Amino acid sequence: MDSPKTWEEAYELGGKAKSKGKFLFLWGKEAATYYQTLVIGSAIKEGGDEVRLAMDNLKEGCWSLPAVQGAIKGLEKIVKAGYVKPGGGGTAFTAAQAQWSQNQDALLYPSGSWIENEMKKQTKADFKMTGFPELTVSSSPKMPYETLHAAAGEPFIVPSQGKNKAAGKELLRIMLSKEAATNFAKTRLAPTIVKGTVPDDGFGSTALQSQTKMLTAAGDNVFTWNFVDLYGTNQDMLVPWNAFLSGQIDAAALTKQLQGITDKVRKDPSVKKVEVK
Repeated sequence: MDSPKTWEEAYELGGKAKSKGKFLFLWGKEAATYYQTLVIGSAIKEGGDEVRLAMDNLKEGCWSLPAVQGAIKGLEKIVKAGYVKPGGGGTAFTAAQAQWSQNQDALLYPSGSWIENEMKKQTKADFKMTGFPELTVSSSPKMPYETLHAAAGEPFIVPSQGKNKAAGKELLRIMLSKEAATNFAKTRLAPTIVKGTVPDDGFGSTALQSQTKMLTAAGDNVFTWNFVDLYGTNQDMLVPWNAFLSGQIDAAALTKQLQGITDKVRKDPSVKKVEVK
């Protein structure tokens, strides 16, 4: 079965899953905003850089942009149809992930490259974990379907005023050597920024194989955003996302609450803003 490319195709897959006694999605309370990451990635692919810049720069009304609303409403349709497993708001996220990787209660779960290693002790033996690019709103997004939200997840810095800059740089050189990067990919089952470190068999990992193929297919079509981490809003955003995935609030209420959290940061003069260009 091919992976869905649009929210509408995901909705149709949800109907097929339900007929087989499965859910399309599930979630855990501390990771409800994984769906926010999926929605933002979907919206940026659909609407292009103007969406990414509006979100990262905390623009007024950014959560109401057509591409963002298209993604939120695509997910809302799935929630309203009952294709998301209930109870996630009261379930620890690793327990919820085990419902996917061990029990196979749901077909899909939005996560990152760490998921296989994180769940390796709670994954069914024959479960072939694979990934696919973020869903788009329409079949003609501004960015190609193969475009990925991909970025280095572990930022390391050598301070310019450090006591031993040379040693800091040498440590980074060792970390980013082909040998060390290959060992990281093999032991953590995740790609690194060093090319040519993952063999075709992905060290036996189907997840790593699919990630490598996705990154190759994406080429230069990759993007990221930083406003959630930069301004520390994830904790506040978890509240409306848990309510939305539970079906307690609709797309309009979710939008209003997320915009309120974003506006609060934008209007706070004590918070230094980073302008993204």
